[in-house]
Amino acid sequence: MLSGGSADKGGFVMQKQSQHRPGQSGRGVQAQVPPKKDLARASQDSRRDAPIIFLRLPQVMRRLGVGRSTIYEQLKRRLLTQPVRLGVRAKGWPDHEVNALTRARLAGKNDDELREIVAALERARNEDGRDIINFIALQRATDRYASDMTDPAVDDEEGTK
Repeated sequence: MLSGGSADKGGFVMQKQSQHRPGQSGRGVQAQVPPKKDLARASQDSRRDAPIIFLRLPQVMRRLGVGRSTIYEQLKRRLLTQPVRLGVRAKGWPDHEVNALTRARLAGKNDDELREIVAALERARNEDGRDIINFIALQRATDRYASDMTDPAVDDEEGTK
């Protein structure tokens, strides 16, 4: 059984509760793992539909296990993605980008490979932004078209000619 537990400020972690039944060791229940193909498809779908969580500087420092000056040094050396502006004075890092860089470090990637990953993450961020801008422009155009079709002033002008 899974239950929610608070990890740190602004974070949420799912924790496994152990279920003790008579005749069992009390170490918890093992989860069934779906086949590899289904697992890959599920993880792609969950990333696409999952809300984006932004981490502020103290959370990124805790996640990476480094101090403030190291974060700024990594930004300068392009070993960490640039933060996203969240407001007038607020910036944050997308959770999935911090996770991707952490996984790359665990895999033993060198600085040049990390820079390539950072560039790819920032390109993907820009492409997502273009998709959103195009979607908003399309929505506005269809709204204008719909309002022109129902605008009584347009009908009156045609009728007076």
